[in-house]
Amino acid sequence: MESFGRICSVIGSDRPGRKVGGLLRPEHLSQALELLIKASSVAVVTGFFVPACGAPETDGPSGAVMLGGALERCGRSVTLFTDARCFSVLESCSRAVDGPAVRSVETGEEILESSPSLIVFIERLGRAADGRYYNMRAEDISSVTAPLDDAAPLALIAGIPVLAVGDGGNEAGMGNFRRELSSILPEYAHCLSVTQASVTLPADVSDWGGYALAAILSLAAGEWVGPEEEEIDRMLASLIGAGAVDGVTRRGEPTVDSAQVTKIAQLREERDFNYIREDISQLMHESKDGLGRVRRIVQDLKNFSHVSEQEWQWADLHEGLDSTLNIVWNELKYKCKVVKEYGDVPKAHCMISQLNQVFMNLLVNAG
Repeated sequence: MESFGRICSVIGSDRPGRKVGGLLRPEHLSQALELLIKASSVAVVTGFFVPACGAPETDGPSGAVMLGGALERCGRSVTLFTDARCFSVLESCSRAVDGPAVRSVETGEEILESSPSLIVFIERLGRAADGRYYNMRAEDISSVTAPLDDAAPLALIAGIPVLAVGDGGNEAGMGNFRRELSSILPEYAHCLSVTQASVTLPADVSDWGGYALAAILSLAAGEWVGPEEEEIDRMLASLIGAGAVDGVTRRGEPTVDSAQVTKIAQLREERDFNYIREDISQLMHESKDGLGRVRRIVQDLKNFSHVSEQEWQWADLHEGLDSTLNIVWNELKYKCKVVKEYGDVPKAHCMISQLNQVFMNLLVNAG
């Protein structure tokens, strides 16, 4: 559970400031891992169409592909599902890293016909209470959204578990947190998804939730099966090449979480939410670093856990400290100022995963 707590601090530290990722708890990751381990055939559903651009957004496909690939490396059968409007983008993304097969469907029933033992939704819209689908601008986009989330209630009735990842409240599975989200975003309550799941992970960015699921599979596999940095680069390049757009800037640029960071700020302004308005220009500036943060998240999870490196080895202590600082930063940032003054220290012969644990305990206690 301690490892899950560290991952929560990475993907659910409320970077966008809208309190969705802050709902994530270690037990959600533990329950998700249990579902993944038990599954033999997995259907992963994604794809979010942006009608103003006539194209899907970048968030969702790479997380789905990475999770699917990790599951395949663990011996599971995996199929990625999306609708016709999002098919070419998802297929391009998966092909870029030799990922799972992709199928285009228009109903939830078609997903069930593949006889999955687990269905996973990553950044896929879920119906609101009025049966419609809404984006984060509170715009009704039902006309361009195939009802693939219908697979969730059908699966649950049939005894098939459903795992979901969302970052805004309007995605399939986020119905699990509808009461909490209605309090957080009262003016958006009518747009929140009512589609529920067996387990839902609320994350800062949905892709990060997919990466985290791929990473925690390493704990069960005994070796790293999660995403590699260069794979993320290739996937983002393929998404843009296939016509995907940033959900907020609506430009074909290799960013994922800029939409996630700024959508809520824009919505609050448009709807006169009674919140302190963030500096939009600062948010946009920070959002341009999104890809770099994804890279660091992936590397930090790998560096900290060192799943397959449980023997003595030569390791860079500075790298261990840096990775640990990134992992615990959410615990420290409001409590203390961190000043790094590293000397010229040679590599040490050690068990780096255990040293990282010591570093974490010292840093958290010092904070």
